[in-house]
Amino acid sequence: MKNVTSGISVDRVVAIFAVSTAVFAAFWFWYERVSTLADLQTLRAELAGLRAKIAQLETSSAPVSAARSPEPAPGEEVTVRQVHEWVWGLEQRLVRLEDNIAQAAAASRETGVTRAPEIDLAQMRQAAINPQASVEERLAALRALRTADARTPDVVQAMLQLEATSTDAKVRADIFRQLSGVRDPVLKPHLINGMLKDADPKVREEAAETLAPFGSDPYVQSALKAAAQNDPDQKVRKQALESLQKRGGR
Repeated sequence: MKNVTSGISVDRVVAIFAVSTAVFAAFWFWYERVSTLADLQTLRAELAGLRAKIAQLETSSAPVSAARSPEPAPGEEVTVRQVHEWVWGLEQRLVRLEDNIAQAAAASRETGVTRAPEIDLAQMRQAAINPQASVEERLAALRALRTADARTPDVVQAMLQLEATSTDAKVRADIFRQLSGVRDPVLKPHLINGMLKDADPKVREEAAETLAPFGSDPYVQSALKAAAQNDPDQKVRKQALESLQKRGGR
């Protein structure tokens, strides 16, 4: 390689590259949210190219061995000055991205609107149906899927199985709560059984509330009436009556 005698050491070039890379990493989380994927791919490609050029500079500055390396082909030469220019260009682009971040943050503060984090629905579904995952992880996934209105039949089935086998009343109650609004008929016998037979009043109350969308079903109506009249807990009786009268989802 030629023209590596400008008085600037390769160590200094490497140091400059390290600084620019550190800045890039420090602001990754923020500018990823406001820059386009194309911008990020371009930055990655240019950084990769810069690493390759620095590797070439380091190779050219190494002691010449007995077997002399072949001369580079025309057009492959690179100078330290060019590396400086590339680093400077990347730093300027990072500065612009930082400015965009600051402007977006200011606009968010003024309008009070913040961007909600995106949910990986496929990952949440896998966590919800995974029997090897912890109960806490599965419930967290179910809550996220409820927020995104993405509770698929396989998720519903897995959650009903978890409810039927759990000895923790809080878990059973939360499952019924997070399945609210699901209109899959497979829910009905589980909710009726939970409302009429579960030993914990909170579970019975949640089951009664989640039964509301099925209120037009005569069998569901009969179960709600029985709970409204006979359940020993006042909150359960009240909720069963409300679901019977409402016959709509929460």
